[in-house]
Amino acid sequence: MTLSYDITPKLLRWRLTFNGVADTRAQLVAGGNVSFNSPAMLVGSVLTRGNLTFNESITVVAEPAGNPQPDTIAPVVTAGLANDTGAESGDGITNDSAISGQVTDNRTVAGLVARFANGLNPEFVDVLANVQADGSFSFTNDQLASIYGGALPDGPLTLQLVAQDSSGNLSEPVELAFVLDTAAPGLGTPELLAGSDSGSSDADGMSNAEPLEFAVAAEVGSSVQLFVDGQLVSQAIATDVATVFAIAQLAEGSAKSPQPRPMQRGTATRQRRSR
Repeated sequence: MTLSYDITPKLLRWRLTFNGVADTRAQLVAGGNVSFNSPAMLVGSVLTRGNLTFNESITVVAEPAGNPQPDTIAPVVTAGLANDTGAESGDGITNDSAISGQVTDNRTVAGLVARFANGLNPEFVDVLANVQADGSFSFTNDQLASIYGGALPDGPLTLQLVAQDSSGNLSEPVELAFVLDTAAPGLGTPELLAGSDSGSSDADGMSNAEPLEFAVAAEVGSSVQLFVDGQLVSQAIATDVATVFAIAQLAEGSAKSPQPRPMQRGTATRQRRSR
């Protein structure tokens, strides 16, 4: 079919007679009667204050005034960790897998599916029920386990999301990569460094050095706090197998050695004697 396009509204004060020989797209407005004397197709709209008469077998397809364009705008999906508990904000490391996000579109959100790229269930799961009226959505740990196909393991995970609007437009696939770490970190006993041990032996635990330097073995990336007699004296992010802490000289005599505590990923208590 070939249409003759003329989308300019035809405004007539009196009557209007359509004798078209080709299929035509138009918006017709008349103050009097409108007559169709042609079997051609008219695609558009007709507004008349008089009578509308068809003298031939004609097909009329009504269309709202203004000739609206089809919706081709795809929805946009954003998602992130609801609680990033890593040592640094936004590092994508968490002990809480809960996720929240938003679907934005100029039409109604008609679908949202999700799957884990490395999950036990390779199929997308319908999660539209999680989308609220404003387009926001969230997934609990249990809901994510259902999408994954089993309990979420510690380690790298990638959640994939695709949304669809009421016009059938699909969003670009969105991937949220994060590291789940629910295991408490290992933590070693503080060891006085040989350079700070000024006793007759570099392993006798006796020192008058200022400052005192201790090495603590901890999981790389964990945040470690050092306490002396219950008071916080230092903290650092473990960047190597052993993290070195420098503290002021302790009171003379036998004293409790510094006690390390890991943050974010568990707790532990260790003590040793120093003089």
